[in-house]
Amino acid sequence: ASFSPTIPLPERVFAGSMAETQEQSRADRCRHLDALVQKASSSSGAAAFDLYEQVCVAALDVKNENVFKKFYGLLEKQFPKSKRLQILTGLNLEAKQQWDAAKKTYEDMLKEDETNVPAQKRLIAIAVAQGRVREAIDKLNEYLTTYMADFEAWQELMELYLKCNDFENAIVCIEELILANPHNFWFHVKLAEVHYTLGRPENLRLARHHYAHALTLNPDCLRAQYGLLLTSLKTSTSGTASKHTAATVVTCRKDIEKAYAAASPASRAVATAVLATLTGDAK
Repeated sequence: ASFSPTIPLPERVFAGSMAETQEQSRADRCRHLDALVQKASSSSGAAAFDLYEQVCVAALDVKNENVFKKFYGLLEKQFPKSKRLQILTGLNLEAKQQWDAAKKTYEDMLKEDETNVPAQKRLIAIAVAQGRVREAIDKLNEYLTTYMADFEAWQELMELYLKCNDFENAIVCIEELILANPHNFWFHVKLAEVHYTLGRPENLRLARHHYAHALTLNPDCLRAQYGLLLTSLKTSTSGTASKHTAATVVTCRKDIEKAYAAASPASRAVATAVLATLTGDAK
């Protein structure tokens, strides 16, 4: 899972290891840290402590140990026995790749309170960071028997199954995500892609269905347009079905060409060539 420094710690404790490469550029994350430090320094009361916590997480993200120590110290002075402070301690150890020490921190927390969700999630994140994917999957499945409504956990489990090419179980996870958020077009795209990868006739039928539904929710989703085009081409058969497929292919091609209308001439040329090759009319 990606690390988002804009999300407060209590909501993002399941994010991947602090040592993982982040999607955001370092410059952006440093600017985010500077903005948080400025805001935290001018705040007071309970709101200030929440900001201190966010500063600590952002500081670990860019490996700014001085800032982390400063604001960690302020929190430690006010809340010396806080469980959230213990999580920050563990995150600091993770950032230094001191996995055993971090793991012990979370395990000690669970000895005191076995229902501590952040500690459970961090142990799973450490397993992922160390490449122990199967162990992480087992822990996640165990976790979800208790917290079945944890949307973030289903997402993480889906990604782990996909990493292992376990597409059937990944489908189960995506279906759970769709049940929780049926209007999220991206989950329908994801489900369609997994079905397309499996490639059996029934999977291809379901792939078409979910690509089409994704486009109903978001008509501008180019990925779903390409997916529907490819799936329609792959399911092309004789008779009435072929007429319907041909109509879908034509519609998808027009929609994709329309999407590239405002692109650069070079991009339009590439898209035109790709579409011509896919639909079998390349010159």
